[in-house]
Amino acid sequence: MGLTPIEGGAASFYWARPASTAADFTLLATPAQVHVADADTKTLVIGGDADTAPLIVRYDGNDQFASVESGSEALTDMAGFEAALAKDADNNDTVAVTSYDPTDSSDVARFVLTVVPDS
Repeated sequence: MGLTPIEGGAASFYWARPASTAADFTLLATPAQVHVADADTKTLVIGGDADTAPLIVRYDGNDQFASVESGSEALTDMAGFEAALAKDADNNDTVAVTSYDPTDSSDVARFVLTVVPDS
C-alpha cells in the first residue's frame, strides 16, 4: 500500500503505519515530505510513495526541534516547530527524524524541519 489518489476526491487519503522497525528508524533520518501535522496529538504523517506507506511519527516536549529556512538551521522549541508546520499551505515541507524510539518516553529524538517555499 502507498499513497492512493482518489479521482475527483476533495481530500487526500493516506494508508499510514507507525514507524516501528529498525529500517523505519533508518529511513526517518532522510528528509521526507510532511503530509499531515497534527499539533493536538503531536503526530506527523511523513514520507511514503506509490509502493510504501507513509510513516506515523509522534513527538513530545522531551524532543529537540530545528527549522531550516534559506539553508540556515536554527534550533527552536516545540511551539516554534508546530508554528512552522502550520504555515505549510502546500504540504511540501520535509522533516528528518533521528534517534527516534517510540517505546522509550525518555528518548530525545531530533526533528529537523526544512521549510520549502509554497508555490
